[in-house]
Amino acid sequence: MPHHPFSAEDAPYIQSYSPTALDSDYHTFELLRRLNTNSNSPTFHEYGRRPPTNVLDLGCGEGHWVLFAARAWKSAGTHVTGLDLIDLYNNDHGRVSRDREAEVPPRNVTFVRSNFLKYRLPFHNNSFDLVRMANLALVVPYWTWDFVLSEITRVLCPGGRLELVDDQLFFPRIPSIEELRGYQIPSPIDPDLSPNLWQDLINARHDAQAVRKIWETQPSSAPNTTNRPHSPGKGHKRSQSEADYEASARVAGQLEDTFMCMLVRKYQYGTRTYEYIILALEHYFSQAKMAHEFRLGVPSREFVERSEARESAKRPTRRPRYSEGDIPIPTSSPRIRSFDSTATSKALRVLVGDAESSRPPKPPQPYQPPGLILLPTSLNKLLPFSPAELEMHACKNMHTLLSCKNALTKHIKEQTDKDGEPLFSEDEVNDYLFDYDQFRRKRFNWPMDYPGLRMDEDPVESSPRTPLLRLGSTSSSFQGRDRSSSNPLSPRKLKTKTERAIEVRVVRVYHAIKAADGSSTMSLV
Repeated sequence: MPHHPFSAEDAPYIQSYSPTALDSDYHTFELLRRLNTNSNSPTFHEYGRRPPTNVLDLGCGEGHWVLFAARAWKSAGTHVTGLDLIDLYNNDHGRVSRDREAEVPPRNVTFVRSNFLKYRLPFHNNSFDLVRMANLALVVPYWTWDFVLSEITRVLCPGGRLELVDDQLFFPRIPSIEELRGYQIPSPIDPDLSPNLWQDLINARHDAQAVRKIWETQPSSAPNTTNRPHSPGKGHKRSQSEADYEASARVAGQLEDTFMCMLVRKYQYGTRTYEYIILALEHYFSQAKMAHEFRLGVPSREFVERSEARESAKRPTRRPRYSEGDIPIPTSSPRIRSFDSTATSKALRVLVGDAESSRPPKPPQPYQPPGLILLPTSLNKLLPFSPAELEMHACKNMHTLLSCKNALTKHIKEQTDKDGEPLFSEDEVNDYLFDYDQFRRKRFNWPMDYPGLRMDEDPVESSPRTPLLRLGSTSSSFQGRDRSSSNPLSPRKLKTKTERAIEVRVVRVYHAIKAADGSSTMSLV
């Protein structure tokens, strides 16, 4: 995978520039445009007829938003500057170069290369009316936010605006087999670090050494590796697909937990930016607030069908000229006789038996919905997407994990047993990541290009897959939990099938305004 050519000390950016990662960035740009109610504005703030004159996009990537804003505000004479570590505007997929020259951009666009985490922004004071930052969860470590925000305040004009878009990094829950069959299992609680962690970090924000010390003293956020789910008893028979699904769910959950622990403990990335960003903004800007929050989920099949039925009911229908009762039936015409409605249930019990009703329902057939819904489901708003677009949006954070393959592989290989021997080889880690990649669509029960979706095949005793975590490991850094909720613990029938919507994205938009006199004061909005 192509990476930037700088050292980790100079640029602690662990994502690769693979085609999938770049495509994911583009689809995120398109998603933000769909979520923006100001359809004609590149920002979530409506500027109307007075757009900003000079605009800076920090961490611009390939420049999708830069070019969009330059076109939208061209008639107003707006100039847009995009700044990033390397040139991605003129980058071919698979090639990342430090010295590659960009193509000639539009006249009102400038691309600048700079490391804004380590060096001051290469602009004069009061240079921009608008600064934008979007999707930088794995760009700005927690201890560098202070420096970055101070530089943004410096280059903003008095009264200038910062728009910060945070696409929260988290992983969708993995439905259990029981849930796929229509039952609900209590969802596990996400692990939390120390309850005072974020306040401690805020208090120590000006002392990088103190911030690092706080991270290092945090306990592991995952349970001990020996507390894995109990495997089925010897007499319990499952289908091969069930066994494969549960094994893949365990691997996926453990890889995701390991990845999140690595980001927090090793690289000091704040994966829950929303818990401290407002306080940080209020320190540097006269006004700061969260302007929007969008929660997106993958809807269940029943929710989509119910919505379609509602839409159909709204359409006017023409009454047929004749009903069946209006047309006389010839006496010679055969007619099928139906069951008496009062005797139907008794007859079915006699013919079928009560045991049939007690059988667990079969899992639904693979189904990919036509889009994402805004949560809560009571909003009843579906955002339609093509199958390819839906996969990119729903699997965005999984693509992020895969684009950090090199860093994650190195981290896992560093884990050792009590004798100092590595727990995993590079080939083993590659196998787990391959399995994780193949599980992306299966975890949503979407149709796939390869067999193994049905869960009613011939039963087998247990899955032959090797668990990702080794029993007896003394490593506290590489631990995880099973998030598939696959233990058969007295499931109850779902009250409403829309409860099965799986949250996949949370996008928050923050706005902050620099004081008109150019000062930085704390103020609650």
